[in-house]
Amino acid sequence: MLFFTRTTRRELRRYDAPPWIYICVWATLTPQPQYIIYFWQGRDSSTDEKGASALLAKELDDQLGDRPVQVRVVQGKEPAHFRAIFGGTMIVRAGGKASGFKNREESDSFDVDGTELYHIKGTNASNTYGVAVTESAASLNSGDCFVLLTPGKTQIWQGSGSNDAEKETASKIAEIIKVGDVATVSEGGEGEDFWTALGGKADYPQARPGEPEPADPRLFQCTNLTGAFAIEEIMNFAQEDLIDDDVMLLDCYTTVFLWVGSGANAQEKKDAIKSSQQFVTTSNDGRDADTPIMIIKAGRENALFTQHFLGWDAEMGEKVSRERLTCDVSESVIPPISLTELLAEQVCRSVQVAARRHEGQPEGGHGGRVGRRADGHHRVHRGPR
Repeated sequence: MLFFTRTTRRELRRYDAPPWIYICVWATLTPQPQYIIYFWQGRDSSTDEKGASALLAKELDDQLGDRPVQVRVVQGKEPAHFRAIFGGTMIVRAGGKASGFKNREESDSFDVDGTELYHIKGTNASNTYGVAVTESAASLNSGDCFVLLTPGKTQIWQGSGSNDAEKETASKIAEIIKVGDVATVSEGGEGEDFWTALGGKADYPQARPGEPEPADPRLFQCTNLTGAFAIEEIMNFAQEDLIDDDVMLLDCYTTVFLWVGSGANAQEKKDAIKSSQQFVTTSNDGRDADTPIMIIKAGRENALFTQHFLGWDAEMGEKVSRERLTCDVSESVIPPISLTELLAEQVCRSVQVAARRHEGQPEGGHGGRVGRRADGHHRVHRGPR
């Protein structure tokens, strides 16, 4: 089902399934008003719905004399000017209305038990917002804020490592969607009713006393699609940017994750592990040379990895993995490769380099970040992180 609205910010709470249309109108010094037509597409919206939203945006554009600028917005990739419309109170809710197309058999999906959990994540007022996540203690993490709705009560949970923007946005969102009184709970000060609403206590990523704080995560794509191994940074990343045909490097400063897609080939895996070792040992940003490198396989992501993605959807990864198994068997011709053995091999090489350095022999390394030259070989970029 499609929605068209010119309502207030409070009413612009988005459901995950259907696309939405929103017209932004503002006055200028010219006689004619200016328009932007945004059509927002939820993560779970169907191909038919996405196509229909684009068609509706075109119809609205025609009605307004081709004056509007059309902007397609995908969940998790909202630009700053779109988020600014909500004034720091953008909320993505789970479920939604069923598709209006006859070729789809589905029904409306809404919360019915009165318990909802929202993940609040960001770095400043313009990019922080809330996304509904699974109502479980395992969804929590010390680095962010969460809003828990229960019948008759709303609780704002502040992780020990959450920032001011997350705390402020969580308070705003709680006021919009609140049920009953609103209470703020600091990590470690939860009451029994908090854990009961989440199905009981469970392990989640927690900050340890005295442990260095992770920096804002950065995501890199590692691929040899063009014939030469390349590492490229992905800005404003989301879960959808984890490309199943490649290896992705997530740098969190205190930990480096290597996410291995089910379709990544053997050479990509080898080159990515070599590059991650060089990435850590040659960085000049003050990190420990022994920063751990954690290998994560697609479909088997743990909470230490998923906490860095706003509103992580576990079903999305499982779906991609199933599709890979049913439609692509070409990997069977590639010899199996042990990632653990490869990483061990790189550690041994690092030890050998350190020994040569001690003996006064050149080790061939430079300080900086890993990159690539036009010929496909690695180069190192100097400079701060």
